[in-house]
Amino acid sequence: MLLIGYFGIALETRMDEYSWHETPPEEILIEEILRHKRNLTREDLERLIREKIEDFGGVIKREAAVYLLAKEMGINFLREFLPASLTALRVRDLAVGLRNVDVEGVVVSMYPLSVTSGGKQYLRFALADREAIIWSVAWGEKALELSGMLTVGKKVLVKAVSVKKYREKNELIIDKNSSVEVLGDVSFDELLRIAKTHSLRLHALSVVHVAKESGRIFLYGFDEECNPAVAVLPVLDRFSLEITPGSTLLLDNCGRSTVGEYNYLVCRENSNVLKVQRRDGCSDTHASRFYLEGYVLGFEIFRREGGRVYLLVNGKPEPLVLFRDSLLSSLAALSARKARIWGLRRTDGTLREAPFTQVEALGEQLQLQVVKGKKLLECSGLLEATLTLVSADLRFRCIDGRPLYTVYLVFDDGTATIRAVSNSPQILEEVYELQESDLCELESSVIEKIKTYRVERIGGLEYATKIFVNKFSPKTGFVFSLRSLG
Repeated sequence: MLLIGYFGIALETRMDEYSWHETPPEEILIEEILRHKRNLTREDLERLIREKIEDFGGVIKREAAVYLLAKEMGINFLREFLPASLTALRVRDLAVGLRNVDVEGVVVSMYPLSVTSGGKQYLRFALADREAIIWSVAWGEKALELSGMLTVGKKVLVKAVSVKKYREKNELIIDKNSSVEVLGDVSFDELLRIAKTHSLRLHALSVVHVAKESGRIFLYGFDEECNPAVAVLPVLDRFSLEITPGSTLLLDNCGRSTVGEYNYLVCRENSNVLKVQRRDGCSDTHASRFYLEGYVLGFEIFRREGGRVYLLVNGKPEPLVLFRDSLLSSLAALSARKARIWGLRRTDGTLREAPFTQVEALGEQLQLQVVKGKKLLECSGLLEATLTLVSADLRFRCIDGRPLYTVYLVFDDGTATIRAVSNSPQILEEVYELQESDLCELESSVIEKIKTYRVERIGGLEYATKIFVNKFSPKTGFVFSLRSLG
């Protein structure tokens, strides 16, 4: 038996009066309305249905309009005896002015539990299906309750809610009389499809490397379309979940841009990061797509910030342009050792730093076979030879009391002239009789006088030199040791 409450009178309807699978849902209510409103004709009811749809700007469907009319007329079916399509509206059917309605959808975006300036807690989340989306807000204790209950990807039935206008958009209001029932989880792919339909900032990331620096977490991996991506997160308690290579994450409300070949995701304090079951499907997910390995041969500093670092990669010097002194300092500490640099981009054939570039020290020392007795033009490798120093220059600056510097040297061996760089404290002392600490302790005018004086003294002298030269970059060498023969 189905009990229908109508103006306080208990009415009974036999369940077998309708074939729920054959009769359209709205026809069930139409017949009930006509049965209990005997002075209402089918034509009058159809007119009321059209008017109800028009009242909501044409955005609600026919079955939703019939259900609302039935409720207004006091014909209240018990929910458990009605098809879900009549008790729970679709997101697209929601319109301003609806009250005490139910809606079913998927949580596709969610902000952390927040507090107004007046101290009231609130929670905002987006409810969607494949057709429409609406932002929802809960207040006070209800917000606190839902914050521990909902996550992105949950399919929910939200009951007894109203729809209002907020900043020119519809908003679902969840008050103390409302309730939320979690129906389950949608599939990973379905969630991403819904998010893409509504242009939401929801992305997946299969992590291959994790790095931390200066209060930030850098995650290198592949996004939902198997493109290389890097995500940057602030270090917060909310993001303290264990993230390791192999983890798959959902990043909600993170900004997205493109840097070189990478999708760059920037998450902030109001973003959400969820760890989900590992997702397969990308064929090439090797971490080597994100880094370059090589031995640090030396570097040149720019006049303002950053510099050009030379890495020995597969026997060939590879220049890398950096714009931050912090990265330059990290690589300067790895002279003649192996480093792995994550997140580089190539522009116009040159490797350059990106906003997410990180340095990893591997520690392996550069081992090269020394070639003796050959001329500059004859050698490709680490040459030990007597060379004439033609000229020298020094460029430096201090970062937090520590010097970054490059000694520029020009040598001649009678067959060729080569420009070389060095960042060795031994060569700084040999050429300028300066210690590294002097560069940050002495006045710049004093250092300039020392530079001028020393260049006049050493120009034209012969030096026993250990220098790396290479046929791929015949105009630049890298000096590892220098000893005057004069």
